[in-house]
Amino acid sequence: SNGPIKYYDVQKLFSLGIMKDKTRKTLEFAIDYFQIEKDVPFHRAFSDAYYTAKVFKKLANPDILQFVSFQRNQMVLLLA
Repeated sequence: SNGPIKYYDVQKLFSLGIMKDKTRKTLEFAIDYFQIEKDVPFHRAFSDAYYTAKVFKKLANPDILQFVSFQRNQMVLLLA
């Protein structure tokens, strides 16, 4: 499809759905807010994905998931 791609921006969902404002909060702020155990270090690909999934699980309700984001397809030109 050539239309925009829908995705969930977890920071946006947390900000709008939980904090009720447009100020972006850090992943660690959301972890602290939900009192999720910090059992792996932050700022590593695996651990950030791990924590993002834990926060997303807390955000999974229709009132929050209405804040879907859109990304337009972008053409990539590869030069040989």
